[in-house]
Amino acid sequence: MITPLKVPIFKKKIEDHSLYKDSILHLIKNYSHSTIKGDTLDIISDYDLGPEHDRKYAELVEQRVRDCLVDFSKSNSYYSGVELRCFFYQQYGRKQYHGWHIHDCQYSGVYYLDLPKETPKTQYIDPLTGNMCQLDIEEGDVIAFPSFLVHQAPPNESDILKTIISFNFNFLD
Repeated sequence: MITPLKVPIFKKKIEDHSLYKDSILHLIKNYSHSTIKGDTLDIISDYDLGPEHDRKYAELVEQRVRDCLVDFSKSNSYYSGVELRCFFYQQYGRKQYHGWHIHDCQYSGVYYLDLPKETPKTQYIDPLTGNMCQLDIEEGDVIAFPSFLVHQAPPNESDILKTIISFNFNFLD
């Protein structure tokens, strides 16, 4: 008999999120504005600006995310550390979305910087059942999941902007 594995999805809240949220949003607005060409609407993001772009908001985000990931790596004793590969933000206005996709690393992560209740939550496909599932998340949460997990940001049907900071990382052995 083969026992199916559950996909590990790690979640932790950034404790001082409310102290830094507005500062991070300010840095995104004033220093990193760009767009990704979408199927129907462009997504506001700095993804295409390349690794040499000075992501000033990352200075406030990186250590907080790293602290969350250290807790994740401690729960898996065979990991010795974390290698963060990149940060990029995405903002979703009305009707904007990021379709089904995967990443090219071991793990993908999302920091939900500004997630108003009216905006949609990340969805993923359960690789064992093929069912679409929705993450149980709130603003201030950091999640991490294997990069092969097919996921999407569904269309934002509200007029309220949603902002996430995505990142990719590898565990070190």
